Amino acid sequence: MTVRGRGDAEGDLFRHLAPLTLSTLLSSMPISGRVNRFDDVFIYVISDAVLGVEKARKGFERGEVAFLPSNGAICIFLRDSSVAKSMNPIGRITKGLDFLQNTSLGDVITIQQRESSSTTPGST
Repeated sequence: MTVRGRGDAEGDLFRHLAPLTLSTLLSSMPISGRVNRFDDVFIYVISDAVLGVEKARKGFERGEVAFLPSNGAICIFLRDSSVAKSMNPIGRITKGLDFLQNTSLGDVITIQQRESSSTTPGST
């Protein structure tokens, strides 16, 4: 993940958490959009993906990444929390979460797969 003019973060996506969701998102990458915030709970970027609920849950830990089917948002949790709408879990941020926590409303974020051949499939 790259926030234009600010820096990068890395994470891993796990196919077993939501295989259909992840396949669709990976085929749509790179995904780019403006950072939005939901209080201090999570930041998110809206994607064009139209998907249903898949292995959804409402409780997430700091650093987890989830997909919100109701609006196509990719959400990055900034703290442990329970949310009102079920989300499809898809991965976890492994590097740069503190940096992401300091993003501002309207920053442009781009999510893409790593280009290194030494990464595992589904890494971002």
